[in-house]
Amino acid sequence: MSSKETIRADLSQDVVDRFWPKVNKNEESDCWEWTGGTTKGYGRFRGGLDRDKDGRRKMMVAHRFAYELLVRPIPAGLDLDHHCRNTICCNPAHLEPVTHAVNQQRRGLNINNTSGVRGVSWYKPRQKWRVRVQQKINGKHKSTHGGLFEDFEAACAKVIAMRLEIFGPDDEREARLEVDQALASRTACRR
Repeated sequence: MSSKETIRADLSQDVVDRFWPKVNKNEESDCWEWTGGTTKGYGRFRGGLDRDKDGRRKMMVAHRFAYELLVRPIPAGLDLDHHCRNTICCNPAHLEPVTHAVNQQRRGLNINNTSGVRGVSWYKPRQKWRVRVQQKINGKHKSTHGGLFEDFEAACAKVIAMRLEIFGPDDEREARLEVDQALASRTACRR
């Protein structure tokens, strides 16, 4: 039996008591925000079952600690997806165990995305919209090209179809939301 399967039974009350004062339950957003230390935008907590060479508990991600404490152990090989998109949130109601591929596909837009839709970008050399969907297969990144389009809406329709085929209906719904928001933003800018 791995330590992940026994986390709740093996925790001492002092570890749990150190955790909760570092969580602020935000009533407006319903997020339970981590107020302790962070690394790369994620809360960190010295509360893992494993010990370092000095005998101290190892650091673990705060939202994983909360989920395993309050819900159940996270199945091996799965990430926790933040439905609220707030990486310091520890509210188990906002967290869902998913594969790494699903978690990556659901993440927000890259900072340099100007179209507002994942998989659609402006290709300057040809002055057209390019459709390219990226995925990770066996640890390697793969890009599937969907073509070049004169029309933004046509590029969006293509990326929705590709994301449905590659990632399934959950991602298709998310793609449609991104497209709707991008089109609304473009319409507002033209007024």
